Amino acid sequence: MKGLLVLSALFVAVFGKLTFEGDQVFRITAKDAEQIALLKELPEEMLGLDFWMPPSRASLPVDVHVPFQSLQAVRAHLAYHQIPYRVMIENVQALLDVEQRQMVKYRNFPRSTDDFVYTTYHDLDSINGFMDMLVAENPDLVSKESTRGGYKGYKPLQVSGPAQPPLPSP
Repeated sequence: MKGLLVLSALFVAVFGKLTFEGDQVFRITAKDAEQIALLKELPEEMLGLDFWMPPSRASLPVDVHVPFQSLQAVRAHLAYHQIPYRVMIENVQALLDVEQRQMVKYRNFPRSTDDFVYTTYHDLDSINGFMDMLVAENPDLVSKESTRGGYKGYKPLQVSGPAQPPLPSP
């Protein structure tokens, strides 16, 4: 029985990871207010849509993350109403996998501000570490301050700027 519990926990850990395999991101270009209204009618929750740029007016593109299981329904809706779109991201998970590999590759890489890779994603700890390094290497040019507290349990934001005496506390 104990072995079954361990096997079940292992199964959940391995296969319970949220993936975006086959998910796509569409850039939809509505021609007029009627098409904007049709986009707003899409059942977001039922289809699992995630509007990155929600429908607002015809002159602005609409970017939406479409889960694999909803691709056919969304494409059919767009085709039926003759709403033009293009696929911006073919497979969201493939892109995330590339980003993950880059993050691991560059996680502890910078030993100076010259080594920091600006073209890859960095988590907040890496960015704060870089800012510490920037201040250490350029104390006459840069200083750092933290915001008072985090929002909903997040870490406080650290801001670098021109070196100056700290502001007095209110």
